[in-house]
Amino acid sequence: MQPLQYDLCKEYIGGPAALWAEAGAAWQKYHNDPAVLTLSQALHQALVERADPEQGTAVLQQLCQAAAPGEQDILALTALVSLLPAALRVQNARGIPQEVQHATFPDILIWAGDYAQRHGGKYGIDELTWLIHPYSTTIFRLGSLQYQSWPNPFPVHAYLNGTELALFMAGDIPLAADGRVVGTNGLRQTTSSKTVFTERSGIVTGHRIDPATATASLTPTQYNISGGKHLLAPGQQIVMVHIPKGADLSDAAIAASRAQADRFFEQQKLPHSVFLCDSWLLDPNLKYILPPTSKVLQFARNFVTFPIKSDRATAGRYVFRSDYTPELLSTYPARTTLQQKMRSYLQNGNELFDIGGIMLPISPKMA
Repeated sequence: MQPLQYDLCKEYIGGPAALWAEAGAAWQKYHNDPAVLTLSQALHQALVERADPEQGTAVLQQLCQAAAPGEQDILALTALVSLLPAALRVQNARGIPQEVQHATFPDILIWAGDYAQRHGGKYGIDELTWLIHPYSTTIFRLGSLQYQSWPNPFPVHAYLNGTELALFMAGDIPLAADGRVVGTNGLRQTTSSKTVFTERSGIVTGHRIDPATATASLTPTQYNISGGKHLLAPGQQIVMVHIPKGADLSDAAIAASRAQADRFFEQQKLPHSVFLCDSWLLDPNLKYILPPTSKVLQFARNFVTFPIKSDRATAGRYVFRSDYTPELLSTYPARTTLQQKMRSYLQNGNELFDIGGIMLPISPKMA
């Protein structure tokens, strides 16, 4: 494990002295451990050299197991931030602006702070899959939002036909009676329809998505796309949009962030014709909980939405507590108006969902 460069860490990450004291103690204890040394080198290769977040996550999980019980999560944090100098060298070589670097790397503080709240002030991280991305140079904070160059993970097609954006489910997706993917929110559901999707001679046959409800039709329809553009397909390289804790969701902030992102990805010569997001903040059902003037609802209007499958909606995790369990909802404090209204909504038998969305405006290159 490379030595911690505290000056760089404080400049690009920041954070309380107690965090760096705990990270320093972990480094002193484990930096010469043979298993940690071997896995630290593998972590460097996966993240910094190959920009492979999936492999990097697997290596970091292995590395944590080299620590004594109760020390794995601070070792994970320490191993990641030890890569900061190498990650900065890569980013400087790619021409990533320093202001983007300064905005991106502090994200780990949000998760370390949440961890400390749940562990009596003790620092560490247990959200490995997400936090490795800055060190593999695959995510960037640009204004209010974070952006990630990534293959489209959703079974959704989109066509731009003049000014109309038409969305369809990909083929062979099981739909429940409500038009959502079977298993959404971990529910046991009967398959009411299995989707089909074909495109022949300018005609698409498939299950069209209603953005007003973010649900799909149970029966296929035909749609003439002659002269239109196949804007989005599963696996296509796109830009994923992520919403950091505490982000300014005002219209002005989002517009400025998107404009910065367009310029950044153009300069980096990365595909950026389509921006996608998946979040509970895009759920159309929030209109039953939030006032019309809510910035969350304003933010959601930047997207054309579609259903996605998630094992459990994340709304409770962000509104109540990070270890949210639906069965314990009645025991959680409801101090804010949002908590009170959401708890009432859920206790009345309603559901909230993680929802996908295509961010507007569509890039002029695709129009």
